[in-house]
Amino acid sequence: MMGSVLAFFSGACTGLTVAVGKMAAAHMSAAMYVFLISFFSLIMMYFWRAATVGIKLPMPHPELRWLLFWQSACSAFALWSFWEGARQINTGIASFVVRTELVFVLIASRLIFREKIGYIGILGCSLIIAGSAAMGWKSEAELLSIYSPKEASVYLYGLSIVIFSGLGFAASECFAKLLANRIEPSELVIWRGLSLGAIFAVLAYYEGGAHTWKDVSAQDVFICALAAILGPILARILFMISLRKIDLGKAYLICQNEPIVTALFAWILMDEKMRPNDVGGALLILIGCFMISLPGRSKARHSG
Repeated sequence: MMGSVLAFFSGACTGLTVAVGKMAAAHMSAAMYVFLISFFSLIMMYFWRAATVGIKLPMPHPELRWLLFWQSACSAFALWSFWEGARQINTGIASFVVRTELVFVLIASRLIFREKIGYIGILGCSLIIAGSAAMGWKSEAELLSIYSPKEASVYLYGLSIVIFSGLGFAASECFAKLLANRIEPSELVIWRGLSLGAIFAVLAYYEGGAHTWKDVSAQDVFICALAAILGPILARILFMISLRKIDLGKAYLICQNEPIVTALFAWILMDEKMRPNDVGGALLILIGCFMISLPGRSKARHSG
């Protein structure tokens, strides 16, 4: 049960990160935003680890380095795609559309890790997908009231790359599962933050040159630091610990409470109001998460 609770709070932290981060990401490049949250998460996590575990950070075992590389590479693709798309479209829509990762994760957990979802898990998954669809769906009239014809291509661009970001997130979590019991969570966060920071520092400079760094305000720094605490640190550590206790598919399904938190705080922070079908979809997602976390569900069978 503890693994399910940790996964639930991991999803909540991620959802809050999306809502908070949009306030800065809306007027920054995706590369600069991801660089800042990666940089802050790296610094904060290292100081936390130095105070609790020790100042020395061991080098990963040689056989883990390629797993770390691919986990970071998939994360980089997913994060850039998501935030680039989220800059173009409504925060809530982006959070719902990226649920495409759920399908990829379930397929991977079955084919790669031989994890069984079970009938209750399938029903819970169906409720989560139905709830996400209910929250993300908008009529043509509603879309035209938000976007002008000239903005349609921008909207479709943002929507498309957010969908593709789901594939990157799913691949990243598969590598995280392979690493979960072989590396201490804070070490993984630090090495991942170092890799992402290096990648996106280069991309940010390539996109805008030196003046890009001068355009970052004190408020942007504060928001990115807060997002770093919530997302790359709290959400990632909670998720990695949950993977030590429950299956990848189950943990990922429970994390689907993320859109609810995103929608709620997008409403509070940016006045993106929830409609009646948003509330109904949120309830479906919560019920689905509860069903998946019930004890007695089929246990996973891992090969090897």
